[in-house]
Amino acid sequence: MPGTRMIEDQRGVTGLETAIILIAFVVVASVFAFTVLSTGIFSAERGKETVQAGLSEASSSLMKTSGMVAYGVSETIVTPADISWSVATSSVSSTPDSLQKKRGGSSTQVTVQTAHITGLAAWEDTPGIVNLSDQTQLRLWIRSTTTTVDGQLEIILDEDAACISPEAEIHIPGLAANAWTLVTAAITQTDGVTPVANQNKDQIVCVGLDVKSDLSTSGDVNINLDQLVGAGEITKLVFNVAGVLDNEPVFVLDPSDADGDGLGDADSEHTLIVSYFDRNQLVRDLVWTGIFLGSNDGDLLLEAGERAEITILLAALDDATPLSTDEVFTLEIKPAEGSVLTVQRRTPKSIDPVMTLE
Repeated sequence: MPGTRMIEDQRGVTGLETAIILIAFVVVASVFAFTVLSTGIFSAERGKETVQAGLSEASSSLMKTSGMVAYGVSETIVTPADISWSVATSSVSSTPDSLQKKRGGSSTQVTVQTAHITGLAAWEDTPGIVNLSDQTQLRLWIRSTTTTVDGQLEIILDEDAACISPEAEIHIPGLAANAWTLVTAAITQTDGVTPVANQNKDQIVCVGLDVKSDLSTSGDVNINLDQLVGAGEITKLVFNVAGVLDNEPVFVLDPSDADGDGLGDADSEHTLIVSYFDRNQLVRDLVWTGIFLGSNDGDLLLEAGERAEITILLAALDDATPLSTDEVFTLEIKPAEGSVLTVQRRTPKSIDPVMTLE
């Protein structure tokens, strides 16, 4: 319009200010992006480490590379118990019994009269010296015409003729009347507590029947005995292992056993732990020995490509329940890192000095 001035606002943003704002946005975005990326990378690395640690712990550092060989002692006959035994008193008699028997042509029958309250009833001097130094159990067939309780009868072993000074005894559990029972029981000292040392049973020349408490006040009791043997048992197990590729090497240092109890000492430096269990017992930290086989670098670390032979000793098993015939057992071999190597086997129905357990 004529006479009118139009006022225009010319204020704006200069190029310098725009650059500053843009740089600020870029810096902030960069810092944020760096933080996000760093956090993601860190999380990914931690996740990777966790997964790797889990895989390392779940995978075994050992693998079994051979069959298992068992070494043991075979069944040892103490007496077939097929003849009459010598009697300790006039209130006891003995005769072969061809009607009541479990093995061979007859069993040994010992008749305990009411006048015989307690003590040695009958005995037999064995045909030769019997060595039971490697056995912890005696196995026999026994039958009684009366019911007995645990420990009422005992079998005794002696290194002197006529069983004049028994050194070992075997508790007979309670028996049902007029029924044959196969008894497998631990050989113990005559005090009933201390395990028998090998030297106390390596030259057995006499076996006897001892009555620990009165059997009957109403009539004579017949006790039949048949096939008394030192039970066969396995004493050590041997197999080969190898290191696993990409896993931690295994420290193959034998455990020490200063007290000779068959278990690793508490102050031993070994890290490979061997445990054993069956239906009767669980035994941890068994003594074992290891030797390297073939090519190795000379240290005590079992690495990938190296092999070792592991020998597991079973001396720590309970004398009453050694590893014997027809028994399922499990070994667990645990290194310091990695999962447990588990091996399960069943023993055969008879024990030989050397066997392969499949």
